[in-house]
Amino acid sequence: MGLIKFKHAFRNEPTFFDDFFSRDTFRNPEFNFNKSVPVNIKETDKLFEIEVLAPGLKKENFNIEINQDDLAISYSEETEKEERDETTKFVRKEFTYNSFERHFTVNEKLVDVENLEAKYEQGILHISLPKFQKEEKKEAKKVAVK
Repeated sequence: MGLIKFKHAFRNEPTFFDDFFSRDTFRNPEFNFNKSVPVNIKETDKLFEIEVLAPGLKKENFNIEINQDDLAISYSEETEKEERDETTKFVRKEFTYNSFERHFTVNEKLVDVENLEAKYEQGILHISLPKFQKEEKKEAKKVAVK
């Protein structure tokens, strides 16, 4: 079995690293930063847990909404910072805007959306989606005829 270069395995387009040092990435109209945040999804017998890696963010700026079968997790923060030095008449003013949004499809027949819980600790947003507890099927009972 021969080795195949990864970039040619699926398509013949150049990859990001092919000409990394020869082009200006920030002025390239084809280059689009992915503002998506890393997410882990875990499933246990009792729940689904979504972990969103979001270090250094403020928990009050998270927004979690569930609408029918769509779970939307978003974050939005806008800050303004101004520095002044009267001795040199130096003024610096910066605006920053930080945001992201992720959507997940939720099976409402499987997940109890009314009991969804979220907590933010140590830079990770944990969202717990409990599953509906299935009623245990009772074994068939044999009835003796008298």
